[in-house]
Amino acid sequence: MKATCALVLVVSLGIAELRGQEAPPAVRAMDAGAVEACNHGRVSSTSFRALVESFDPEHVVVHVETGVVRIFGTAGATRLVGTAGHWRYVRITVDPDLPLDERTAVIAHELQHAREIADAAAVTQNQVRQLFERIGRPVQGAVDTYETAGAITAGMRVWRELRATAARTRAMARALKTVPEPPIAVVRVQ
Repeated sequence: MKATCALVLVVSLGIAELRGQEAPPAVRAMDAGAVEACNHGRVSSTSFRALVESFDPEHVVVHVETGVVRIFGTAGATRLVGTAGHWRYVRITVDPDLPLDERTAVIAHELQHAREIADAAAVTQNQVRQLFERIGRPVQGAVDTYETAGAITAGMRVWRELRATAARTRAMARALKTVPEPPIAVVRVQ
């Protein structure tokens, strides 16, 4: 079943290219919670936007979804789910119950892991495992689960940008409340 789905996707991408249409984006939000967080990140964080734009849709497709993360104590996970031709498919899953800013920062963290997979040209689970053994550190208490400094940095950078955007928005709202209303002119017609 997976091969059939991948084949249909590969064929449809090829048809879009043949018709001169722009290829679909490399990072694709798959449900409402992922759409909300990805849109929030694109609008409110230059780092998030740059990370999303760094993927080449000709080689890597990243599906972002909200759902149960089956690794104890983590809010997100990234997996290489398959390859077809020269495309690699990566799935990011984040906890849907996280507040919006946190969910967005976790997606950025996981996008950095996807970026690491893309940069290494890893095409098998074993290659991904070897990559993260080399560039990361194992997560205590979990099997085949790794963390990297790059992903931690990416998530924190986006978190800070989101918080700064929220602070600016609150400051603007306060400033608007303190601006006196212009006087209403009353015109009498006699």
